Amino acid sequence: MSIGKLEGYSIPAFSGKVSKDIAHTYVVASNGNRWGCFGTATGGDHLEQGIGDLVVAEKIAGFRSWAGLVYGITGVCHQASNRILSPSEVTVRRAGGYFLSVSSFGEYGVGDVSWSKRQAKSGQSFSSTYNSGTSSLLNSLERHQHNLHTYQMNPQASLEAVSYDPQDRRKEKIFGKIARKWQLVAIESAIDYVKGNMGIMQYANSINDEATQFIHSTVGILGHSSTERIMNMEFTEETKFKLIESSKMDVQN
Repeated sequence: MSIGKLEGYSIPAFSGKVSKDIAHTYVVASNGNRWGCFGTATGGDHLEQGIGDLVVAEKIAGFRSWAGLVYGITGVCHQASNRILSPSEVTVRRAGGYFLSVSSFGEYGVGDVSWSKRQAKSGQSFSSTYNSGTSSLLNSLERHQHNLHTYQMNPQASLEAVSYDPQDRRKEKIFGKIARKWQLVAIESAIDYVKGNMGIMQYANSINDEATQFIHSTVGILGHSSTERIMNMEFTEETKFKLIESSKMDVQN
């Protein structure tokens, strides 16, 4: 055990006239370790910090700081950062676009690719919600799909993750329906991709288009200003969101 400080950082998203990326996040430890989480590990803004076991964080991060995730399929940088930060019990929830990534992949990623097992072996307790167990990627995705179909997942979890209460149970219920619909579309696309039925570009474009539609549908329920607030970024009705980058998926293949 090596107790120290873990800090989450965010690099503001690229913003074109129409396209907007979600913010990149990474993690820094007080012992000098830096984990890029599918990207760079320098610059940007400090988001959050906490005290935790640095050995556990390092084991979760793994050699390439992917934290057991398959980029664009089971999570993106936000989920990798949250896994590595988990010994300190903080998240990167103030990062731009965090609401979208959590609506898509959850706070700690879809399914199980053994990260919690690594944490357990290090002697650190972990929540059962952190996707424990061992299975192949496809089996894990199909189990997640089954859980969505059988209403075992909370579709409003992304609102809770950013501490937003719509104060209107009717709106919350409607949001839950569109969030669940988006999650089903996302997991079905991921399964198709893993089965080889879609190429990287086709998959990335499809996910980003559907993610954009989900956010604009959220605007129709919660209002533009509220959605900007929970997304922690400004946008217009023409904005197209880029949840995943095909180039980062290519690196893992």
